[in-house]
Amino acid sequence: MTNDNKNLIVSNIEEISKNSRGIFMIYVGFISYCGITALSITDEQLIINDKTIFLPLLNTDISVTGFFMGASITSIFLYIYFNLYLFRLKTLMDDLFILDPLYNRKYLYPWLFNFQGGTEFKPIEVVQNFIVNFIRWWSLPIVNLLLILQYVKTHDEDLSVVLGIIPITSVFISLFFWIISEYDSQKKYLEVKNYKLLLRFISWKLLLLAFFVYTTFRYYFVFLPNTLLGQEVLFFGNAIKVSNMVNLSGKTIVRNNINCDGQLLVNFVNSHFEGANLKSSVFKNTDLKGASFVNARLHFTNFECSDLREVNFSNADFFHPNFRKADLRRVKLSNANLEYTNFEDADLYGVNFMKSELSNAKFTGARLKNADLRYSKGLNEIQLCEAYHLQGIKLDKVTFDSVNIKCPKKLKHYDEVFNRKFPFR
Repeated sequence: MTNDNKNLIVSNIEEISKNSRGIFMIYVGFISYCGITALSITDEQLIINDKTIFLPLLNTDISVTGFFMGASITSIFLYIYFNLYLFRLKTLMDDLFILDPLYNRKYLYPWLFNFQGGTEFKPIEVVQNFIVNFIRWWSLPIVNLLLILQYVKTHDEDLSVVLGIIPITSVFISLFFWIISEYDSQKKYLEVKNYKLLLRFISWKLLLLAFFVYTTFRYYFVFLPNTLLGQEVLFFGNAIKVSNMVNLSGKTIVRNNINCDGQLLVNFVNSHFEGANLKSSVFKNTDLKGASFVNARLHFTNFECSDLREVNFSNADFFHPNFRKADLRRVKLSNANLEYTNFEDADLYGVNFMKSELSNAKFTGARLKNADLRYSKGLNEIQLCEAYHLQGIKLDKVTFDSVNIKCPKKLKHYDEVFNRKFPFR
C-alpha cells in the first residue's frame, strides 16, 4: 500500500511539475518582455500626446498607460498562479519524503524547482538556489519597480501615485508565499532552538521588506515630487543611475524640412517637459499650447513656427533658443537669460520680459504689442526698432524715449498685416 501511495504521489508530482514549468516559462517570459519593452520605450513616446507604443512580437499598438498598467497587474496574477502550483507541488513532495525519507530527488521529474537542494556538487546547488530564490521572491517586485520608475517620466501625477503602490504590494505578496513555503522549516528550527539557521531564513525576508519600504518611501517623498517639479533625482545614487528626467537632446521632433505654413504637425498640447534636457532639440511647427518647460534645459532649442501660447517657462535654462515665427502670446519670460535669442517674426503680444537679459536678442519683424520689457537688461532702441511694431509696449522711461525718437511710428503701428502671417491662429 505504501508503494502504491508513493507511486501515486510521484505521478502527481510529475504532472504538476509539467504544468508548473509551463506557467514558469510564461511568467519569466512575460516579465522579461515587459522589462525589456519598458526600457526600450523612448522618452519621446512617453511624453507625446497620443502616447502609443508598438509592441514587438505582438505587432500591435497600445497606449503607454495601458501597457504599464497591464504589465504590472498581469505580472502579479501570473506570479500568484505560479506560486499556487508550487505550493501544491511542495505539499506533495513533503508527503513523498514522509513516506520515504531516503527517496533521491534525482528520480523526480527533471525540473529546476524539483532539484533545489538535491545535488551533491555544492557550486551547482548554490547557483540553483540563487536562480530559484531570485525568480520566486525578488523578480516580481524588481520588475514592477522598474516599470514605475520609467512611467513616472510621463508626469501623470495621479496614475504615478497609484502605480507606486504596486511594487510594495508585490513585496507583500512575495513575502506571503515565501513565509508559507518555509513555514515547516522555520517551525522546526524554532522548536530545536537553532536560532542561527532561523535568523538566516528571516534575514533575507527582512532585507527584501526593508529595501522596498525604503524605495517606496523615497519614491513618494523624493523621486515623484522632484520629478513633477522638474528636478533631477538619481533613484539609486551613483551606483545604479535611474534618472527621472526626459532626455530629448538633439532630437528632431519634426523630420521634414518644412516651411512655416501654419500646419502644426506634432501635438504636444499640455505636455510635460519639466526638467527635460532639450539641448539642440527641434520642435519646428509643433503645437505646444499649455506645455510646461519648468526647469528645462533649452540650449540651442528650436521652436521655430510653433504655437507656444500659455507655455510655462519658469526657471528654464535658456541659451540661444530659436523662437523665429513662433506664437508666444502672453507667455511669461521674466527673469530669464535670453541673450542671443532669435525672436524674428515672432508674435510676442503681451509677453512678460520683466527683468530678463535681452542683450543681442533679435526682434526683427516681431510683434511686441503690449509686451512688458520694464527693467530688462541689455535692451536698446536699435533692437526694438527692428520689430514690426511696438504698440502698447511697456518700457523703462529712458528706453521708451529713445525708441520714440528713433522710430515713433512703430509705437502706433496697426497689426492687421501681421495677423495674416500666422494662419494657424
